[in-house]
Amino acid sequence: MNDNIQHKLSQLPVVPGCYLMKDAGGAVIYVGKAKILRNRVRSYFATDISDLHPRTQMMAAQIVDLDIIAVATEEEALALEANLIKRYKPRYNVRLRDDKSYPFIKVTVKDKFPKISVVRGTAQLLDNARFFGPYPNVRAMWDVVKLVRRLFKLRLETRNSPNRRSGCPWHEEGALRKRPCIDYDIGQCSGPCANLINEEGYQAQVREALLFLDGRMLRLADDLTKDMEKASSEMKFELAARLRDKMLSLRNIHQDARVVSTKHEDMDLVASFSQSDEACITVSIVRDGRLIEQQHHFMDGVTGVSNSELISSFITQRYNGVGSPPRMLIIPQMIDDKDAMESWLSARRWARVRLIVPHRGPKFDLLAMTAENAKLYLEREQNRKGEEARKAMEAVAELGKVLNLPDGPRRIECYDISTFGGDDSVGSMVTFINGMPEKSHYRRFKINYHTGQPDDFAMMKEMLERRLGGAVMKSPKFSELADLMVIDGGKGQLGIAVRAMQELQIAVPVIGLAKRYEEVFLPGHSDGMILPANSRALHLLQNIRDEAHRFGITYHTTLRNRRMKESALDYIPGIGAKRKTALLKKFGSVEKIKALTPEELAAAPGISLELAGEILRLLGENNA
Repeated sequence: MNDNIQHKLSQLPVVPGCYLMKDAGGAVIYVGKAKILRNRVRSYFATDISDLHPRTQMMAAQIVDLDIIAVATEEEALALEANLIKRYKPRYNVRLRDDKSYPFIKVTVKDKFPKISVVRGTAQLLDNARFFGPYPNVRAMWDVVKLVRRLFKLRLETRNSPNRRSGCPWHEEGALRKRPCIDYDIGQCSGPCANLINEEGYQAQVREALLFLDGRMLRLADDLTKDMEKASSEMKFELAARLRDKMLSLRNIHQDARVVSTKHEDMDLVASFSQSDEACITVSIVRDGRLIEQQHHFMDGVTGVSNSELISSFITQRYNGVGSPPRMLIIPQMIDDKDAMESWLSARRWARVRLIVPHRGPKFDLLAMTAENAKLYLEREQNRKGEEARKAMEAVAELGKVLNLPDGPRRIECYDISTFGGDDSVGSMVTFINGMPEKSHYRRFKINYHTGQPDDFAMMKEMLERRLGGAVMKSPKFSELADLMVIDGGKGQLGIAVRAMQELQIAVPVIGLAKRYEEVFLPGHSDGMILPANSRALHLLQNIRDEAHRFGITYHTTLRNRRMKESALDYIPGIGAKRKTALLKKFGSVEKIKALTPEELAAAPGISLELAGEILRLLGENNA
């Protein structure tokens, strides 16, 4: 134990909080929470740690530094731990795999005419919206969105539409359209953009959609029945018929859901199955006493982790997002921090949430079924991954024979350039190991070449010099050379790669892959090699080339969008993102702001007369 750690141990407070363990490189290798930081953190540095699990002993041996974050309550520590794990992805923590990519359904409930959309992660969590999810199965999530739009005709967020021409274009300050949007024509929107429905009628549709998304089928059916009877009594037979059809559709959906409780209870049943270093957590979602869905989540780094700790970690990471927990969470065994967890979950729901461990009865049987499904799903997933790995290795072996590489190219790197008229040019490098993508080894390059017309050869040379030069300089990001380099392009791009390696005195097998005829070019050969269309080696090369193209295009689009969003306001001290957005929303554009007097600009929220004068002065200088 070094002096730095000893000093920090002596200063540990007797309060709740989180601790971050770091290795010699400064990387966070473990994040934990504690009711009392002093007691918990010191346990890792006891004289005899032989009682600890071997995994914990291994982790403790690598700790050279630690940080702590003190909080007021255990509940705050729970939420903070989940956020820190998501941020740092520590090697020795149990991690919910790919949780950032799980989508949520969002309904902007406080808009005049709320819209439905799909968002990912918690960055878009807003007070004026309701969120439902997360949905590990993206296809199932889109099925729900389509059903909600067909039954309740909510307008779709235009940017979420698969078809850019789809989506209702109504907005607060916009003029009404002469004819409704295309979604209205196909029966998936009620047409607020053309004033074909008033606010009251649209809000009624929103309330029904929220009940449906919440799984409140019985309450929704009761409301629809009352509306149908009222419409019939008022001789509004067309409206009554539409309500009847909606009732029939919902009844069919409701009948498909299995009844698991005659008390119309709401609960999530959480069970797990672990194998190797991963676990599948299955959640059976019950609303109004009916099993409406099962979700399967995967967690990594579970070796040596107890089932209680696994369930506890999953709950904090799963419900730390924008979803709201139900009144009951049914779990296989009680977790250590039960009281703190219940308090934290209750705060997220704004109502009491209980953790329950059943020992007999329907809840016990359903939890057992959930655990069995977790086992079956994990085994199926591992079998699928094993089959993918086997086929990938066969493709690598075949590629090795085609290129006369005796051991097969274990590590393959592919390079591509993405540009549009020479602006925001980027280079991408993707890595496949044993025929499978290794995303932690992907690299992207912002190309510095700006001389004259766009020159793909010059940009490719710049990227390769930076990548190979990094290997020469023993850069940690580029220390390992590839067994095969794939250049997206023909003889010209291949020649650039060969020249870059010669200048740096590096020898790595390299080929070019020309897209037009899928020709494989080898150094020193004027003609390309055409592999059979059913060749596994060709499919592997195509996959890695397409992945490099996708990765590069994504980065290029990010840079282009960032540049397009920039304005002269970005370079004015005192104007951050929020103030810039507020000013542009209020006045329309930078040009319109330039035409204002200081007094007119100071009328904007948060802008003093002094700041208004400075803004106008700097905008005038930029214009000059």
